[in-house]
Amino acid sequence: SVLLVIFFEVRVLAHMGLLGDPSHCHECGAELKGRALWHFPELYFSCEQCAMSVDTLEQDGWMARLISGAASRRFGVFAPAWQEAFSSPAALMALSERLLRCLEHFQGFAFRAGNELLKAWK
Repeated sequence: SVLLVIFFEVRVLAHMGLLGDPSHCHECGAELKGRALWHFPELYFSCEQCAMSVDTLEQDGWMARLISGAASRRFGVFAPAWQEAFSSPAALMALSERLLRCLEHFQGFAFRAGNELLKAWK
């Protein structure tokens, strides 16, 4: 499933030392509970109070929660909760593509394995 690809991408980013703390605000340290701003393609998030833009707070907030879950839980625990939350994989595919762009941003070149995984799920 696309959740397995997201799980893989998050784990690669974490093992490369590129994944910060997606469960807390990068600026003030407050726990991210709802809306957040993803400073893309970097991998840090700001709470609603610290965010400078409000147009993507809702979407970025659930992405932060999903990334946090993938980074801190085993796949068997992580996947069922998120599979129930999304009936359409379009939002998950968008997240997977963003994570792939993050890998490429930090790596400096195309992440071939990630591109192949993404193609397989399209």
